[in-house]
Amino acid sequence: MASTLLYLLFVFSCCCFASAQTSGDTNVTEITDDDGVTTVATGVGQWTQTEGAAADWYMLTTSTSGEYMYAIADKVIWISNDFGNEWFQSNAPPLSYKELATNSSGQLVYALYPSIDEESASIYISTDFGATWTPSYSLTPQGYYQSLTCSSSGEVIYVVGFSTDIYVSMDYGDTWRSPESTNVQDEGFFQVVTDSSGKNATTVSGSGGGVFSTNDYGVSWFRQNFNTPSNQFTGVQMSSDGKVVMVVDIFVLGGIYLSTNYGFDMRQLPNAPNITVSTITASDDMQFVMTLNYQNDMSTYFTGDGGESWNITEYSTHPNDGNEDESFFTIAAAGTGQLFVAGDYGGGLYLYQPACPTG
Repeated sequence: MASTLLYLLFVFSCCCFASAQTSGDTNVTEITDDDGVTTVATGVGQWTQTEGAAADWYMLTTSTSGEYMYAIADKVIWISNDFGNEWFQSNAPPLSYKELATNSSGQLVYALYPSIDEESASIYISTDFGATWTPSYSLTPQGYYQSLTCSSSGEVIYVVGFSTDIYVSMDYGDTWRSPESTNVQDEGFFQVVTDSSGKNATTVSGSGGGVFSTNDYGVSWFRQNFNTPSNQFTGVQMSSDGKVVMVVDIFVLGGIYLSTNYGFDMRQLPNAPNITVSTITASDDMQFVMTLNYQNDMSTYFTGDGGESWNITEYSTHPNDGNEDESFFTIAAAGTGQLFVAGDYGGGLYLYQPACPTG
């Protein structure tokens, strides 16, 4: 109950505060904080800077509610336990972690460390909201792993890499197996996602391999009968029930593709923004989706209707922060879709709250 109350207070304070005013363009909102610093949000909602330190923010993930957030920056795993408002360093070993995944509550966290050193652990695990971390040596062989994801319980884990096989654990990372399929080896996998149960999963190739799916906990995989002009996929998201899948092709303008039947029958979204999309994040129901513009990394595009319509959301940098190289590098969505977080590579962390209902 206390967590729910904290979240409701956060939503109200971030989204419905009196200092916001709309300019002549009804799609542009200017927001002035207590220090007199003005930000400009175009589209629905607004970006606000958090108390996170300036760093090279590389990767973000959140619990379903957004109360617990985890980030990678400069070989450090950072933690927030108050919906992203304040951040602190964990005591995880200082390593070049590649990706993080958490269960629905945020209590169980996996950190992926790609290494070919046989004496190094490939995964570090926390079972207490990031307070302590334990190396796991069970994932072998070591390799340049790129992405991992887990079920809502954290019991089922998938790991993929550029030059590795797909690996699946059904017991919280204690043991691992590779699929029986032989068509998913060395495909240059860039990202993998799973549904809440872990039964359905999809992974995408960033080197022309295509889109691959499983519906049996990773025992067998099949390539989706779907291609784009480049087949260079760098992002994928899946709904909690596995039915809705969205992928992005970084070399296709407006290259956002949607399936509503477990990855089959992909179609390009007709109203997708005409940009080069590098990554994508979404709510559990795939209604609230945000993309990152590869050619202009300070801009993101947001949809609240599953991709039927999109609005640009831009953040006006602080005029006196002395950083001219700010750019959003990573974004993540809470499962509720009511909170997004973005990492500025070389700058700070920012929160996005979809606009409050009117009327």
